[in-house]
Amino acid sequence: IFETGEVKFNHSIDTIQAVARAGQRWVLISDGKIINAERHTAGGFARGHVSIETAGRILIIDFQNENLLARFDDGEIVASVSDLITL
Repeated sequence: IFETGEVKFNHSIDTIQAVARAGQRWVLISDGKIINAERHTAGGFARGHVSIETAGRILIIDFQNENLLARFDDGEIVASVSDLITL
């Protein structure tokens, strides 16, 4: 997680460290494995969600043409529009 210029993360990832040194303002919510993706079209929009297995919890990304909300399966919301949520 990016906090006051430092990256706090369990792994050594050069990209994260390089961005942190450059002073970019972004947050790594979690890492994990995609375990499910559901998508359907309604009203001209691609809607659905992606489930990602993380350490101890499931991260769910809800989307409608773009990623709208990142939340854990226990209900904790960790990002929402207008945040840029990327996988």
